[in-house]
Amino acid sequence: MKEIDVKQIEDAIASMAGQIACEYHPDILQAICDSAKSETNKRAIVAMKMLDNAQIAKQERIPICQDTGLMIVWLHIGQDVHLFGGSIKKAVDRGVSRGYTENYLRASSVNDPLFARQNTKDNTPAILYTDMIDGESIIVEVMAKGFGSENKSCLTMLTPADGVEGVKNFVIETVKKAGPNACPPFIIGVGIGGLKCVQK
Repeated sequence: MKEIDVKQIEDAIASMAGQIACEYHPDILQAICDSAKSETNKRAIVAMKMLDNAQIAKQERIPICQDTGLMIVWLHIGQDVHLFGGSIKKAVDRGVSRGYTENYLRASSVNDPLFARQNTKDNTPAILYTDMIDGESIIVEVMAKGFGSENKSCLTMLTPADGVEGVKNFVIETVKKAGPNACPPFIIGVGIGGLKCVQK
């Protein structure tokens, strides 16, 4: 059984928080570059200045966008791993706190979104998802979800009769309503809830 100190996870998250704020993932950057070459719309061509912004952000280590988002962390934990050194949840939040304060990223999270609305000053707590995998390693994935995209998200309850077409129509209509008001590059995420029961 492999032993892993939760401090290693804290350090990784602190480093990743700064990296994702200042650098596009290579596949996203490539997609923007490819689009810029084929774009003919004048307004869209102006928007492609985001490539200059991306280069400056990476070189100067400053955020691509002032909205540095809410940190979402996925931990895929090997079943043959023994974690030590304290609480994994606290280690994740310490990593997020360090990542945001050490990189001077904007803290946008509040501890009560409706009444007190006091800023936590370090963008904690993170949203944390965990699952178990085979082996003796831990895979750490992070994403900073900008609050602009949160404002453009939408939820609905479809009937079973709506089927796949109902889902497609809802997604298309949601994207149309959001229009250009969310920040590019747009990444469309679709979550479909349900319950799958298997009886053996």
